[in-house]
Parts: sequence; C-alpha cells; structure tokens
Amino acid sequence: ALGIIGITIFLTMARKKEIGIRKVLGASVFSIIKSSTKEYLILVGVAFLIAWPIAYYAANSWLSNFAYRININQLVFACIGLITFIFTAILVGIIAYQAAQANPVKSLKSE
Repeated sequence: ALGIIGITIFLTMARKKEIGIRKVLGASVFSIIKSSTKEYLILVGVAFLIAWPIAYYAANSWLSNFAYRININQLVFACIGLITFIFTAILVGIIAYQAAQANPVKSLKSE
C-alpha cells in the first residue's frame, strides 16, 4: 500500500499541469479519476496474472516437502487478487480525486 501511495502521489504531482489543462478544457472530476485509476488497475491486473502461477507453484513445491500435506485452494489466490485490485482502486481514486479537486489556475500558473 505504501508503494502504491508513494508512486501515485509522485506521478500525480508530475502530472499536475496535465490535470489542470484537462480541467480547463472541461474534463469532469470523474473522467480524471477514471483515467488515473485505469492505468494502475491495468498494471495490477497484469502483475496478478504473472504472479498467480508463480505463487501457486512456489507454495505447492514448498508444501510438498511436509509429511502432512494440504491442498492449495485456487480461491485464496483469486480473493487476494480481488482485494488487491479493490484496494488499489480505492487508494488511487482518493489521490486522483484530491488532484482533480485542486484549482487548475494554481497548477498552470506555478510552471
């Protein structure tokens, strides 16, 4: 969560002028939030698709060394992915909302 928040704040500050121009040209707050959140959710989705089989294989091979072995349920991985997806959407949405609510004149005048 801290990494997502840090990267989101950094990139939002870097895109402050772009957000200001979008607002001046008539973009709604929702469209700014949607465009910012969409970028992160695509990255989280790709990372999840890559990490799922690797995590399953690693956990399965680690558990095979024990005498009393349990089976891994795939639903656990899906639930963790869904929780991460929702958590990322909420965090990025909050930060994007704060950036979209800022006065565009101040962001354009400062640079």
